[in-house]
Amino acid sequence: MIISRAYKEGSRIMHRVFVYGTLKRDEPNYYVLQKCDYGHAEYVGRAVTCDKYPLVVATRYNIPFLLSKCGTGKNVEGELFDVDDSMLASLDKLEGCPSWYSRLSIPIVLTTDGHDNRLEVPVRQNVQVYLLENYKKELLEKQTLDRYSAGRALGATYVPPKDRPQSVAYDYRSEAKEMK
Repeated sequence: MIISRAYKEGSRIMHRVFVYGTLKRDEPNYYVLQKCDYGHAEYVGRAVTCDKYPLVVATRYNIPFLLSKCGTGKNVEGELFDVDDSMLASLDKLEGCPSWYSRLSIPIVLTTDGHDNRLEVPVRQNVQVYLLENYKKELLEKQTLDRYSAGRALGATYVPPKDRPQSVAYDYRSEAKEMK
């Protein structure tokens, strides 16, 4: 299910998206948010989820997953971006939404501005986030994180798609999600 919280900026429809993993600044997939060919993205600031969620690292490629299990895990720190329709479509493609991840609306608290200056009064708002639903229950047994860094995630290094074997018929997604 996709729940869209959009607003208009000039003639553009913008969507506020919370990223917690490899899409954050200085992470391996941040290039997607920077590439104009994919659409427009603007950094809004740092944020944290109002509710607890399990953020785990799983599969042989050490992928961060935010599991759709509100009330379990930790309040997760991430970054907020405003993106246009084209960038949102690019993010959906990268995240395999809606077949792999679901993009849902959750409450977060914005804690800094776009220059990372701490806000005197944090701002609570509903934003979109990519959550993994129908995940394998054993993922809930993994150590949960409050923040993710590709180089420091429980001693496991993230393997970007370009560095994964392309000739292997194995589907790594079966390690994380109940496949129908």
